[in-house]
Amino acid sequence: MDPTGETVSVIIPSYRSTKTLAACLDAVFAQTVRPLEVIVVDDASPDGSSTIARRYPCRVIIQPVNRGVSAARNTGAAASRGSVLFFVDADIALAPDALAAALRELAADPSCALVQGIYDREPLFADGRVELAKTLHEHYWRSQAAGVVTVTLFALTAVRRQVFEAVGGFAEELRDGEDIEFGTRLPAGWRIRMSAAVRGRHDDVDRLRPLLREQYRRATHFAGNLVRGWRRGGRGGIASTRTNALTPAGVLSCAATLAGLPTPLAGALATGPALAAALLVLPVLGYAGFLVANRGLLGFVRRDRGAGFAAYVAGLHFLLTAATVVGTAAGLLRLALPAGRR
Repeated sequence: MDPTGETVSVIIPSYRSTKTLAACLDAVFAQTVRPLEVIVVDDASPDGSSTIARRYPCRVIIQPVNRGVSAARNTGAAASRGSVLFFVDADIALAPDALAAALRELAADPSCALVQGIYDREPLFADGRVELAKTLHEHYWRSQAAGVVTVTLFALTAVRRQVFEAVGGFAEELRDGEDIEFGTRLPAGWRIRMSAAVRGRHDDVDRLRPLLREQYRRATHFAGNLVRGWRRGGRGGIASTRTNALTPAGVLSCAATLAGLPTPLAGALATGPALAAALLVLPVLGYAGFLVANRGLLGFVRRDRGAGFAAYVAGLHFLLTAATVVGTAAGLLRLALPAGRR
């Protein structure tokens, strides 16, 4: 039991986690506060992840079929006994004092429902500049958001059991956006905190094409969360779906750039290269606006890694924002069609 009087159950959903699970578990068992129990829920992994988990003094639950992260987390929560549930993804290695810091924040504010941490600026395993750029962005926006927030994220998060049970756990039909959707059902009166004192090193996607696919897929599900938040209003309103990972000005300027790209081609086909060159100013201005909207992120990267890497991050971040814009639009369109409304 922690000095605050709480007992902590650490719950780790795992799927294809052979690369990272040992590092995740090493970090959990190195915590300054000893958890009551550690539960690994293997979501029918075909790669032997459960074999790694069994090397540690933790409980291993194997799902008979793959049901997604929502079901895995719910399974772990149902099997747990702690008064606080600490969810950590299998690709994250917690800082040694992460549990202690989360418990301190919960104890300091009885109205705080959950405390979610931030990613360290260094990845768990350094696998190239795509991953480093993504990790720096994740570290930056989460650090900037530290304090009371409106959105729930569960990659490294402590939640009071009473709150988890009141919400009803995760929506098991969702395989993306389930953590954000959880927050739209949080009862009124409870606060959410993002804490820079709760840290973990994350192993992110390290290749461009899979990263863009992941961003697009998540954005299509984000559209559903937007609609649910809008319909609920109040505490579960649309604000509870916005992570602050992307600024509104950045999204709008990216969308303007994308909308402006066809105009030079249309001008060239219609009247020749002179008009095309004139029309090129539209996407150029849009991209300039995107850089201004993200000057905080780019300044942080420049100070941390130099101007050359900041330029690389600018391009990558634009592509990720574009994938989000297109994915959200596709998700909203899908919901607007008769089949999507059923």
